[in-house]
Amino acid sequence: MPTSTTCIELPTPAPGTHRHLRVHRYGSPGARPKAYFQAALHADEIPGLLVAQHLLLALEQAQAAGRMVGEVVVVPVANPPGLSQHLNGHLLGRFDFESTGNFNRDFPDLAVAAQERLRGRLSADPAINEALIREMLREVLAELPAVRETDALKRTLLGLALDADIVFDLHCDSEALLHLYASRWQQDDAQTLGAELGAAAVLLYHAIGRIAGISGILFTGLKEGGLWRWLFLGGIVAGAGIVAHLFPSLNIVSRPHPGSWVLILSGLLVGWGTRQGSGCTSGHGVCGLGRLSPRSLVAVLVFMAAGIFAASLLRHWLGVPT
Repeated sequence: MPTSTTCIELPTPAPGTHRHLRVHRYGSPGARPKAYFQAALHADEIPGLLVAQHLLLALEQAQAAGRMVGEVVVVPVANPPGLSQHLNGHLLGRFDFESTGNFNRDFPDLAVAAQERLRGRLSADPAINEALIREMLREVLAELPAVRETDALKRTLLGLALDADIVFDLHCDSEALLHLYASRWQQDDAQTLGAELGAAAVLLYHAIGRIAGISGILFTGLKEGGLWRWLFLGGIVAGAGIVAHLFPSLNIVSRPHPGSWVLILSGLLVGWGTRQGSGCTSGHGVCGLGRLSPRSLVAVLVFMAAGIFAASLLRHWLGVPT
């Protein structure tokens, strides 16, 4: 069982309605480190709700076994208003119908007001400064009005998260590679967590903080140098050679080609295209789609359409082998 479970009432949006946030706490109240989890702020992202339920079960088992360190706070359903948005049998849950804004946008910015109150009050002691900053953030948040249900929801979620040492905001999409977003100050923790979760699409990011976009690495290497870039590119070529040597039946290097002039022209066009598109199939197709980038989705669709057109033109109309 959790240490405590509380229900935080939200303002009633209309007569006859009643919604609340359920908050589960595990470990010792106020202990450090504190981790905060919330799921499905976009209420249509159902997998986040399922993950939160599994997390609650794992936390209960850890608490019963005496393995809890610090405090863990979990809001398994972060958006009750959005979860009630059903239209013609479909769950919507992404936008606030009252203000038409995205539930995941326009959270109060507490930094500017807190910074003014902290002016001249910080010391050389990091622990004291940390406690003072959290106190000022709580003060600023408490003064904000929250008349509408969505405003109260965002204020409550922010209040639960702002003093945590690490915050996990669980999102998902219909299909996506597992990936993490983290600030650069959390790089070490994010790399460790990414390895534990098997976030394979960001292995280069895991190693040195870079996204594995091949064209970007090549062009930047030509412009700025950098040993790691040439080692990375050399590894790609060497890896293909090693596989071709160890597995000759794959016929990696025995495919027919249309001639040197076509290969040179194709290479130049591909290079020009990747510069215009700010990335290639690896940067956009693997890493970009894994990070749910709309720009990468458009780029991949253009790649595919152009490839299909070029193959059809060369092979069926011009008779060039591809």
